[in-house]
Amino acid sequence: TFKHDVSSNARAMLKLMSGADTAKHSLSLLGSANCFVDSLHNGLDFECTVSRARFESLCSSLFNKSVQPIRALLESVGLSTTDINQVVLCGGSTRIPRLQTMIRDIFADVELLSSVPPDEVIAVGAALEAGLLVGRDVLTCEEEPTLVEVSAADIVVKV
Repeated sequence: TFKHDVSSNARAMLKLMSGADTAKHSLSLLGSANCFVDSLHNGLDFECTVSRARFESLCSSLFNKSVQPIRALLESVGLSTTDINQVVLCGGSTRIPRLQTMIRDIFADVELLSSVPPDEVIAVGAALEAGLLVGRDVLTCEEEPTLVEVSAADIVVKV
């Protein structure tokens, strides 16, 4: 076991966060992952194995916080999950199996789309929205690009 408090060491914390992020990515595909950080503190290496179940337990409050805005958005626009046909998963964390399950639980009869990599889908959506704003089909457009400023407030949800 590693018995040193590295919380006040910025470099060690960055190394630890990087190792944890690598383990998180592995846990999206595997049941357990090894987290290894070379020379974390005073030349000592850090190594541990974490199971997906342990990871999910440690992050359960974060997962709950992640799905709360979905419910709040539906309520604020006066829609129920039965009014939704498709849900596009976006953001790298939507690769986490437990988070996917929680989203599926909310939208039980809705198709979850993941054909575009989740960490690229926002950029693709912004490009499509910009194309709509300037009246061009950006998927087939071969003309010179037009720059259009788009903010999150401009993105339209189609149901």
